[in-house]
Amino acid sequence: MFLRDILITNIKSLCKVSCVAAALVLTSSSVLAEEIQSYGYDENTEIRMKGRVISFFTDEETGLKCIFVKSGARDYKVITAPEWYVNKKRLWPKQSSFVDVIGSKSYRKDGSLCIVARQIFLEHAGRIEVLRDEQLRPVWRRPEAKEFSCIATSYSRIK
Repeated sequence: MFLRDILITNIKSLCKVSCVAAALVLTSSSVLAEEIQSYGYDENTEIRMKGRVISFFTDEETGLKCIFVKSGARDYKVITAPEWYVNKKRLWPKQSSFVDVIGSKSYRKDGSLCIVARQIFLEHAGRIEVLRDEQLRPVWRRPEAKEFSCIATSYSRIK
């Protein structure tokens, strides 16, 4: 009986520790995701850049979709938005299509220059896509941006 009580007490303690550890992991991962998607926007470094799309990819560090744009003799990494938002808005530019980007210069942890896009003109689509609102906050964080889930979007395509 004594051994059984000790065993039950140890199992309860282990469960408590596991729950606390799980809560910490979940909290820190959501904070990290928020941090990843919160590239700051500095109006003081805002530039306009025109060029041709070299490639379109997901940044491993941030999880955000990016475009490599050739403008003049230089290639620029342009940070756009999370994949779900890019898919929803159909922001996939075609290879070597023309883009006109207004964005803020930013430096990554490794010291490389990137452009945080505020708006992008997509020539192939013939439209301007705004990625930051009047207060320079990401538009994908607005409640109305999230109201159409992937299920709703898929469902609307089926109709």
